Amino acid sequence: MKTKNAPQKANFCKSVPFKKPDARDGQFTAELDCLASSLQITEETLQEKLDITTCSKLIADACYAANKNPQSFYTFISSYTGFNRPAAGCVVQLTGHIDHAVFQKLFENPDDKILPDRSNYIARQIYEASTDEYLGRHHWLAAGLREAARQYAAIPLKETARHVATPWLNAMNREMILNYCGDGEGIRSLAKAVGYHLASELLADIEFSIIDQILLCDKESGFAAFLMHHYRKLNSAHFDMSFMNERLDPVSWIRSHAQADHHAAEYRHFQHALHAANGVIYWGQGFSGDVLQSCIYEGAAAFGNLQTRFFRQFPV
Repeated sequence: MKTKNAPQKANFCKSVPFKKPDARDGQFTAELDCLASSLQITEETLQEKLDITTCSKLIADACYAANKNPQSFYTFISSYTGFNRPAAGCVVQLTGHIDHAVFQKLFENPDDKILPDRSNYIARQIYEASTDEYLGRHHWLAAGLREAARQYAAIPLKETARHVATPWLNAMNREMILNYCGDGEGIRSLAKAVGYHLASELLADIEFSIIDQILLCDKESGFAAFLMHHYRKLNSAHFDMSFMNERLDPVSWIRSHAQADHHAAEYRHFQHALHAANGVIYWGQGFSGDVLQSCIYEGAAAFGNLQTRFFRQFPV
């Protein structure tokens, strides 16, 4: 396992060809293809705005700090699952705010005389992220990971609260809810919220992959070694743990989002969010595309700032 250098995916600083989310939406994607290159937000431009190299090092450093001992590991996992807890509900609420923009005619193609509204299409790209969270029971999977981490740290159930940071984490959760959902009033507010969502998906893909690489891939020591000893599934690379009268792989919450060597749900969510962001720029009414682009980047920077403050709570 690599030490002290932030792990990087092969495409950390490369622009990935944009993937059309749904072939059934050919008309909408064709319209977005006409967006001026100077205004179009790409993976590469967003990475530059968020300083991905610095972000990935900060995440890696927090993981090394978490790996110092089982108690540190439990505190990190419990805090990280708590940090992510509001996201699913925020996505649904933002979806509703954007879809309701139809009544204010905020996102339209006035040249389309049959169906000028584009708010529902943009909302669907945001909503995509919630399907995995709810249908995939990610809240339950996260609880299973926390329980395995508690067993690894040998912390009695009645003492878990002492190992979980609450005041600053609760404040961050409130901040996420406030910024993620938008106020539902005005297109600039919605553009900032879409930018917030966009950054959360890109950074989550990076976070989960680094967490997997540093904390879960070393089968000789630490948490992964504990799982190998207690929960390795016979003739399989997977783990099997009983949790709340069901069976689960305690690392599936991490690896369903992203893995050390390849993308998973978060990157798919990011692709949809990217499409939504460019839809806001192209179809947004009342302000120029460059103003809406600036609002999206402003929202993205706000989430990047929140993420930075979270990981700095775990200094090496």
